[in-house]
Amino acid sequence: MEFKQIQQVIEIAKTASISKAAQNLYISQPNLSLSIKNLEMELGASLFIRTTKGIELTEFGEQFLAYSRPVYQQFLQLEEICQHVIHENRKIFSVSTVTLKFVYNVFVDIYQKHREENIYFSHNENTTKGVIEDVCQQNADIGIIIFTSLQRKSIKRVLKLKELEYTRLSMELPYVIVSTLNPYFYKDIESVDIKELSIYPFIASYGDIFYSSANEMSTVSSINQLARTSKIYISNRACLYDLLYRTDAFSICSNNAVAYKEEKAYEKIRPIPIKSPDFNFEIGWIKRKNYIISPIAEEFIYKVIQTMEG
Repeated sequence: MEFKQIQQVIEIAKTASISKAAQNLYISQPNLSLSIKNLEMELGASLFIRTTKGIELTEFGEQFLAYSRPVYQQFLQLEEICQHVIHENRKIFSVSTVTLKFVYNVFVDIYQKHREENIYFSHNENTTKGVIEDVCQQNADIGIIIFTSLQRKSIKRVLKLKELEYTRLSMELPYVIVSTLNPYFYKDIESVDIKELSIYPFIASYGDIFYSSANEMSTVSSINQLARTSKIYISNRACLYDLLYRTDAFSICSNNAVAYKEEKAYEKIRPIPIKSPDFNFEIGWIKRKNYIISPIAEEFIYKVIQTMEG
């Protein structure tokens, strides 16, 4: 399989036409058809079928495209980064983080401070599992992760296996989060029992607090019950907050009160401490073992600590 063949599959899928794809790729139609045929023979399955509407992906072709498109985009990004490094001798600061608004704000502050310098800035939001992979695969210099007391043992095992060094930044109590469409947004209360919210939909986030084994999950009855009864599962934080804004559902997250003392994390979203929680959150940062981080990465971590401690 060649990189150009991935590019060809993407172009054919986009145009739904061999002839249009060939024109856009500046190659002849017979050569493009032969290239795709050779790829299908190598893969042992068909990528496209002809219909009255034109060329369409097969079920296998859709799976192939779903996996190959990110690879293609990463290759283009790598090519661009290499050009900057080679031709401009540009420094790189890359960080992968879970979705924490105050961490993103720190990244922006660091960028604003050093924007006139010859530095390539890269910020990638991911799940804790994804952040670990980003740092392990050298897609990021450092990473910010969050996990619960449910996950502590399994996360530490993964970090050790992947030869990553971990430094804890803080321990955080869990909060329920609701929008203005949930009556609890307006209640004059200092904390809430999760059982009180059982009449409302619960939004569970893949790769977040539910990235735990069944044994770990079962040790915390409240989370175990929520996970079994939840009807809404989402894969990213943007989707989570959009659902909160549009429904009376609720979810669970950490909420560093110091970091958000001057500015709320999100408008029209209220965090309420959970009454007598049987778990907590832990936030920390990771890097590859024996890897010496850059001065700007040190500055970023220092700024994150300052923000969390006030």
